[in-house]
Amino acid sequence: MRKGLLLIRRPGEPLSENEKLLMDNGIRLADLEDSLNDLNTKLESAELDMKRFHEYFHHEIKQIRTNIPLNVRIDDLDSRHLENPHILLLGPLCKSNRQNESLLDCDLDETTNRLLPDPIQPTPYVAVDHCKKSI
Repeated sequence: MRKGLLLIRRPGEPLSENEKLLMDNGIRLADLEDSLNDLNTKLESAELDMKRFHEYFHHEIKQIRTNIPLNVRIDDLDSRHLENPHILLLGPLCKSNRQNESLLDCDLDETTNRLLPDPIQPTPYVAVDHCKKSI
């Protein structure tokens, strides 16, 4: 804590309540200024640390991108998913023995198909006349 500001007053004159409050407020103001200066110093050091980390992080990302290239294999995607940009196949290109085959031409896995329900077969609409009297 600080001692406060010295007030110019006559010798032997007692301190009034206002003078005491003024001295206390001066002490608080000085302490708050010191705290604010400390906070600003810490904020500047934190911003500098964040800037250094940002530079380091981008450097590491560039190193990873040069070491591991990103290859998107669009021709292996199902044509129904080409409108969805979030579907990416990552990694090195694998050599396949197929010659321009579509994924839709693959053999079906019957074990998976057994787990699926049978599709609903539509029936033709037949108009029923409810007004006829049965004989």
